[in-house]
Amino acid sequence: MDRSKASAIYHGIKSRCYNKNNVSFKDYGGKGVTMCEDWLKDKESFFIWLEYSGWSPGCEIHRENANLGYSPENCVVILSVNNRRQSKSNTSLFVRAAQEMGLSGKELAERWSVTQRQISNIGKSPSQKDWDALEGIKKEINLKKK
Repeated sequence: MDRSKASAIYHGIKSRCYNKNNVSFKDYGGKGVTMCEDWLKDKESFFIWLEYSGWSPGCEIHRENANLGYSPENCVVILSVNNRRQSKSNTSLFVRAAQEMGLSGKELAERWSVTQRQISNIGKSPSQKDWDALEGIKKEINLKKK
């Protein structure tokens, strides 16, 4: 994991939530959006979550419930904003599947013989192999829920 990019994400989130001089504060901290105590007190715990969640350059942190703050329970890793509309649900499915199975994003990708980049590309120009992996993961999740 690229620590400098991960650190920039961490400090960006923290600044939006707590720095009243940040131009985005009004949309985050100004509305009560916070960073969970674990991440706020220990940047390393954020890095561990980020890596576990399958983050790679080109991805971003998405709060599933916009009324809640940044925490492992409310955040998922998705593609950057320019790809969000097309691929958010499929990419998030991979991230959630990894979490439900107790695997890292990398381990899940290896399990289905795809790369993490292929997971990120599903909304842009998926190959048949990408879709086959996604369908297999969906079936595995549904079987696990029964």
